[in-house]
Amino acid sequence: MGKNSGISVNRKAEFLMFSKIHGCVVNFLIREDGPTAVEYAIMLALITVACIVAITALGSNTNKTLTNHSNAIKVSGS
Repeated sequence: MGKNSGISVNRKAEFLMFSKIHGCVVNFLIREDGPTAVEYAIMLALITVACIVAITALGSNTNKTLTNHSNAIKVSGS
């Protein structure tokens, strides 16, 4: 009887531990605080990269256009 009661106590302890871990995992997945913060950080990073790429492209095109106009003005002024 002592041997069987020891097994059931261990199983109860294992069940309680599993139940507690399960509850923590479920609560973590249900809460939306952490995932939304990560999602906002990823969106901010992507928007920042898109802005940098767009500004770089516009800056290069603007520089080329102004250089062409400057050269055209120099040629026609001579």
